[in-house]
Amino acid sequence: MNGACLLWASWLLSSDSDHCMLSLCSSLAGGSLWQLHKVVTKMTGKNAVLYYSSYGCYCGMGGRGQPKDATDRCCQLHDICYDSLQHYHCNAKQQHYRYSWRGGRLTYNDLWCAQLSCECDRSLGLCLQRSTWSYKWRYVLYPKHPTPRCVPAGGPCL
Repeated sequence: MNGACLLWASWLLSSDSDHCMLSLCSSLAGGSLWQLHKVVTKMTGKNAVLYYSSYGCYCGMGGRGQPKDATDRCCQLHDICYDSLQHYHCNAKQQHYRYSWRGGRLTYNDLWCAQLSCECDRSLGLCLQRSTWSYKWRYVLYPKHPTPRCVPAGGPCL
């Protein structure tokens, strides 16, 4: 990944970081995909599984190629966020965290890896909130593999 992509991902993750207040949480064994679903559903007002689990080239399992729109780009950035945690030996897909909603904001307080995993999910929710205008039904149930629809187009992040 090049510097421009890291800069973009860092901006996304740091935007609204003042809203990320730490409060009650503790690390538990288990995965965070259910938590990701609950966070995205709460922040977007849309059922995450129905609206985002198989959207475009990046939302849902796997991801490659050029994002189809701003919504798909949010999912690409979320993948980048999760991948970046692996460099610190944090498996965000399996990292369970506890969180709460205070004043309409997601809050958490946990071990370092759990906080970062929660922050990746929170950033995805914020990005999807800002990108509702780009959502297109034609990208729901979009075939990712094997298909030429999601092949690298030589974009800066590939």
